[in-house]
Amino acid sequence: MRTLRTAATIGALGLALSLSATPASASSVLSGRCSKGAYQLAASVTYGTPGGQHIFTKLSWNIIGDVGGNNDVYFEFWKNGSPDSLLKVFKMNNVAKSGSMNISLRRPAGDAIYVHGGAVFDTNRATDPVCKYFTRTI
Repeated sequence: MRTLRTAATIGALGLALSLSATPASASSVLSGRCSKGAYQLAASVTYGTPGGQHIFTKLSWNIIGDVGGNNDVYFEFWKNGSPDSLLKVFKMNNVAKSGSMNISLRRPAGDAIYVHGGAVFDTNRATDPVCKYFTRTI
C-alpha cells in the first residue's frame, strides 16, 4: 500500500511539472518581401516576447536577381498608432546579396509594432532599383 501511495505521489508531481507554464522564450519571425522588375528582397526580423516585452534580436535579408555586391538594405521599426511613430531605423549600406545583423531593440508588449523596409539594388539598369515592404503588426 505504501508503494502505491509513493508511486501516486511521484506520478502527481510529474503531471504537475508537465502542466506548468514554460517561459515564452521561443523566437518568432516577422517577414516581408518586395520586388522590382527582376530583383527581389526577402527580409526577416527575429523577435521574442518574454516578460511582457517585444525583444528584437536579428535582421536578415536575401536579395534575388542579377545585382552587384553594393546594395543598401534598411529596416524601420514603427509603432502602430494614430499617427504611427518611427521608433528605430537600421540601414546597411554596400551589403552583399544576403546577410544578417544582430540587434537589440526592446519595446513593451502593449506596443503594436510593424517593420517597414526595403532595398536599393546595385544595378546599372535604367529602371528604378528600389523596392519596399511592410510586415504584419505584432
